[in-house]
Amino acid sequence: MVKIIVYGTLRKGHGNHWYFLDNDESTLIGEALMPSKGKGWYLAPMTKVVSPGSCWGEVYEVSDRIKAKIDDFEKSFGYTVARNVFVTKENKSVTCEYYTLSRPESYGAI
Repeated sequence: MVKIIVYGTLRKGHGNHWYFLDNDESTLIGEALMPSKGKGWYLAPMTKVVSPGSCWGEVYEVSDRIKAKIDDFEKSFGYTVARNVFVTKENKSVTCEYYTLSRPESYGAI
């Protein structure tokens, strides 16, 4: 099992959530703050922006099989996998993998 944080179409209620995360191999842990600071995550219409430069992401624990499917999906759009420590709404630290763009000019950065 791996912890990931998602902030766009993989969030609950958005286009890709049902395909990748709405299953018995994925568990929602909670929300965590994603401060940008040049980390390479980018605004999408469904991003839950907190303030300029940060947004809320959803933290999931997923099976290795689901993680591999999400990796393939995200990498097909030019995203790479990185790891960082994020702080949850409950003020707890959680280490998660996330998806980042290596070419920031492609989308509007937060």
